[in-house]
Amino acid sequence: MEARAIEEAARRKAAEMRMEEARMESKGWTRGDGAFFYPADTMADAAAQVETNEGRAEYITHMLGELNALDDRELTAWETDFLASVGDQFDRRGSLTDKQMATLERIYAEKAE
Repeated sequence: MEARAIEEAARRKAAEMRMEEARMESKGWTRGDGAFFYPADTMADAAAQVETNEGRAEYITHMLGELNALDDRELTAWETDFLASVGDQFDRRGSLTDKQMATLERIYAEKAE
C-alpha cells in the first residue's frame, strides 16, 4: 500500500509541474536547463530599472555630499536635521520617498547651486 501512495504522490507532483510549466510558457517565459528564463523584453526592462536606480542613487549621493559640505551657517537647523535624517535613511535603505526627494532637490537648488 505504501508504494501505491508514493506512486500516486509522484503522479500528482508531475501533473502540478506540467501545469506550472504551461502557465510559465503562457507568460512568454522560456525553458532551458531545468529553469525558466524571463522574456527578453522583461530582462531589458529590468536592466533599465537598475540603471535608473543607480543613476538616482548617484544623484542623491551627489546632492547630499554638496549640501553636507556647506558651512553650517548656510543651512537652517531644520535643513541640517533633514539632511542628517535622509542621509541615514539613504544609507540604510538605499532610497528616499518622492516627497523626501523633492525636498532634497529644493534645498539643493536653493543652497548649493
